[in-house]
Amino acid sequence: MLYPNALRDLLIRIAQGRSVRAKWTEEILDETFRSLKEKRPDLDPDKLDRTRRLMNSAVRDCLVTGYEPLVPMLELPDADARRDPPTTVGDVLSELERNGLLESAAALRT
Repeated sequence: MLYPNALRDLLIRIAQGRSVRAKWTEEILDETFRSLKEKRPDLDPDKLDRTRRLMNSAVRDCLVTGYEPLVPMLELPDADARRDPPTTVGDVLSELERNGLLESAAALRT
């Protein structure tokens, strides 16, 4: 959900408003920005690196560390199960509603 930028911006803004606690790892950021650099070679890599630094400074306590020993115990869903993630803010809000988070979606729509 950290790519595309509209979704990343939405997550950061609602985290700054303390509506959610946004959390990610350096590994997630590595994957996000590697994918972004591959799919959008027109974007300046230095600006993408700056975006990454700004994300980490914009959201308090966003970086999760020390989780690595837990990874072997996780049972994750099929990696291919989510082929079409939401790509717009409207898609994210609709998905929140489908998952029963009606009040959250309504608050974000205002």
